[in-house]
Amino acid sequence: MSEHIFTPLAGTYFEPEEIDDMGRVWMILSDKDIAKIGRGERWSARITDLKTGRRFTVRDASCGLVRCRCAAQITRELKATKGVK
Repeated sequence: MSEHIFTPLAGTYFEPEEIDDMGRVWMILSDKDIAKIGRGERWSARITDLKTGRRFTVRDASCGLVRCRCAAQITRELKATKGVK
C-alpha cells in the first residue's frame, strides 16, 4: 500500500502548531482515500489521516482562481468508530 501526502485547508480542527503558514495541514492518506479526492470539480469524501488516525469529511475548495475547485478543505471531524484506532 502506498501513502500519499494530502494538504487540505485546515479549518478549525487543528492546533496552530499543526497548521502551516498557508493555512493547510499535512496528512498521509491511503491509496483508497486518495482515489476519493477530486480535482477541478465538486466532490466530497470521508478520509483517514494515517499519521494520526483521525477521520474527516473533506470537500472541494477554491484555490483563489475564478471557478477553479482544485483545492480541498476539511468540513468536519468524524467521531472515532468503535474498534477502530
